[in-house]
Amino acid sequence: MLTNISGHNRTRRTTVSPKVIEQRAVYADLAKNALFRAYPSMKNFTAELCVLDAGEALELFWSIHDLGGPAPGGWFQVHDLKVILTRASDNRQVELPLSNHIAGFHAWYRMRGGMISVLPNSFYFNLEAGEWTVTLEGTLQDAQALCLFADAFHDLFHYSAIKEFYDRAKAPMLEKHWVTEEDLCPLQPFRIAAGTLNLTTDRAIAFVDRQFDRLHQVAVRYEDVKDRPVPKITRPPATPLDPIIYLKDKLYYLQNQSVRMNYCPYDTCNYWSNAPDFSRTQFRVNDRTAVSHLEALAPLYRATGDPAVYHTARKWYEWLARNIWPAPGCSKQIASGDRTVFGSALHLGGVGNGICTFAEIDGNPRWVAPFREGLLDWPMHPTLPRPIMDQDVWGNEEMNTVGTYNMTSHFAVACWRVGHLLNDPALKARGELILNQYVFPGERDGIWPYRPGNFPSHHYDMYLKWQCAHLLLTGAERWTRDADFLARMRRATDATLRVYSREESGEILFPDWTHSPTATHPANAARHGSCQLEVLLAMTLYVDEGYREPMEKVLRGLYRLMMLPEVDRCWHGCWFGNHGNLLALALHGFHVEGNKPSELKLVRA
Repeated sequence: MLTNISGHNRTRRTTVSPKVIEQRAVYADLAKNALFRAYPSMKNFTAELCVLDAGEALELFWSIHDLGGPAPGGWFQVHDLKVILTRASDNRQVELPLSNHIAGFHAWYRMRGGMISVLPNSFYFNLEAGEWTVTLEGTLQDAQALCLFADAFHDLFHYSAIKEFYDRAKAPMLEKHWVTEEDLCPLQPFRIAAGTLNLTTDRAIAFVDRQFDRLHQVAVRYEDVKDRPVPKITRPPATPLDPIIYLKDKLYYLQNQSVRMNYCPYDTCNYWSNAPDFSRTQFRVNDRTAVSHLEALAPLYRATGDPAVYHTARKWYEWLARNIWPAPGCSKQIASGDRTVFGSALHLGGVGNGICTFAEIDGNPRWVAPFREGLLDWPMHPTLPRPIMDQDVWGNEEMNTVGTYNMTSHFAVACWRVGHLLNDPALKARGELILNQYVFPGERDGIWPYRPGNFPSHHYDMYLKWQCAHLLLTGAERWTRDADFLARMRRATDATLRVYSREESGEILFPDWTHSPTATHPANAARHGSCQLEVLLAMTLYVDEGYREPMEKVLRGLYRLMMLPEVDRCWHGCWFGNHGNLLALALHGFHVEGNKPSELKLVRA
């Protein structure tokens, strides 16, 4: 009989971290001087709006207190939530969009979108003087029936997808009169009067570089760290075809951009046709941006010894270290990509692993210490040897998913690497337990599915192998002398080359993305190639010199891809910090010889 463990795990939501308590007190103090504060409410929905004086601009804090139940909400969701300001003197209207889609706590596990935050969200806006009527508009929906419908599919998520399947399933039943026309989940538009904002002076000056949701995050700027002492390093030698020289302009483009910006101007969701946005007036930094830039810039510093590069890497490290919320289920913690909660185990693992690269610059383990608690105290699944994933926390675990191998491996490898640097046996043991009892048994002749069952997903499979390669590249005898682990890595690498790679004109490419030809893009091929370059490097060093030849072919393909205009645009995107993978060659004793990429050879120093 299936067991629902979600009710137990959800109780952790009732306790909050000290950071949340501290920031709530900050907000309470700020709100004392509000220009406008209101609590527009109706059945199954209550929100708070608070407008503060921010100098040349105004700042709006907003939060939802009831969405089908007290925060963090119940089965309801709200679409297209926005504030409408109407000036009495001339009926001029100003719209302030708040969110496209927010789901209550119980509905979120299926509906996804946003989830009620534990702290008020905020942003800045301009407004002219006058008397403004404030109203709140949106569309409310009870999503319980849709959630129960999606449960039957085991792996159906997101409102738009669920609604499509629901309508398709209902159509033939209507024809046979098995159901009525009644909509079990109707959309209910609402407009709630919130009060009047009297503004005596114009706040319409253009502003730049303002931070969204400042209660949730602490921004760190280059100026804050530019005077920090720089650790001494020994630069590895390089030849003209080594990445540090051959790709120097591209490598430094991200460096120069990172000095100026606190966000990634490139699209983070694989829409490569979108040009970068360098004109944002407000920014929100997420961990995908921060850790990818850190993983790119830390190896660049080790390869060049450039103090400016170190300080840029330090900026991203400080942002991560000051904003990490180690407890699961904190909502607006930094998390995987632009999501708020889903994937926070993955994000904590990915960040921890990336921080280890930074810590190895000067060999000082203090850099990883802030992440130890979050990795060590993260709750384990009650019946499976893996960490609790956010899907488990928010949904009916047995009807939802049982933990993806890619997320789990990121978390486990971070545990081991942080434990290795801190000499923490408990953390290393946790990482090994998860790997040996959950991740490794999921292998099928060198291939891992997305999660247990028939769920192929080759890009996640390749990321998992890339994570395992990081264990070898530590040089620790625990992995380099483990015959079973080395044999598994050989099977895994051979399977990647056999199943996913494509050789053409002496180059090896990994062109496809999630089995979808429409999603294939040279930038995806570059990301896959750079990850597998590091896997092949580890295999050449610790398993078999024969992997040097495919490593050379992968590097040739990467050099060609990196020069394509469409890859240049997203080279700097936060998913595509390929610097570390490429610079790992020289850092592990390999140099590129030859007169041009088509003739390159990798040789040991």
